[in-house]
Amino acid sequence: MKKVLLIFTLIITALYMGSLQNLSARRWRIKTKDGKYMRLIRGGRFLMGSRYGKCEEKPRHRVRVKSFYMDETEVTFSQFRKFVKATGYTAIGSWKSAFKRGYKNHPVVNVTYVDAEAYAKWAGKRLPTEQEWEYAAGGPRRYVYDYGNRWNRRAAALWDSRRKTSVRVKRYRPNGYGLYDMTGNVMEWTKSKFLPYPGKRKKCPNMDGSFLVVKGGCYLFFADRSRRQARHAVKPHISFSAIGFRCAKDL
Repeated sequence: MKKVLLIFTLIITALYMGSLQNLSARRWRIKTKDGKYMRLIRGGRFLMGSRYGKCEEKPRHRVRVKSFYMDETEVTFSQFRKFVKATGYTAIGSWKSAFKRGYKNHPVVNVTYVDAEAYAKWAGKRLPTEQEWEYAAGGPRRYVYDYGNRWNRRAAALWDSRRKTSVRVKRYRPNGYGLYDMTGNVMEWTKSKFLPYPGKRKKCPNMDGSFLVVKGGCYLFFADRSRRQARHAVKPHISFSAIGFRCAKDL
């Protein structure tokens, strides 16, 4: 009898511990309406910008970011098509013209900021701020690139004269937060306006408030423009073959 009781206790304990592990996993990784997985990014303070970068990246300044969730991958063509079919949404960008055979798991491109926002709202999410994006891109160690501090075009979907196109998501290793393609593949929309950083004395080009910040490297870029600190200014109604997006979500 005691042996049976012991076995029963061990089974219940194992089931209980398993449930705790599942709860813990759900806190760190959640699945959302659009079928995508998101990772929990613990908030904190970090140095944003670059001391030696381009005009718009200066000066370096401390920023505090609250905890949030971020999509593991960029939104793919198949996921964007699912949204369009579910809602009847008519996109501004010509994403269909870029949707080639075999590209269903490539990041969707040729979408405007408005298109990306519409998808995010449908999925119960939002677009990230540039502060959140830059904080998450380098992983917990705040690397310059998602894989480390030294540029390596073989570690991400960056410029390659033999390819000249995007690749399927998750082809390369994720960063320390479990996020894929933060350095390469396609650039990504943020919800932040392209404005001077706090303490900026010199005004840089395109900082009139009509541009938005696009972050990340892409398959057309080399080392400099692929750094997580790099900022790209794009009008919200513009779409491009190397600009896509991923979503964020509040806790």
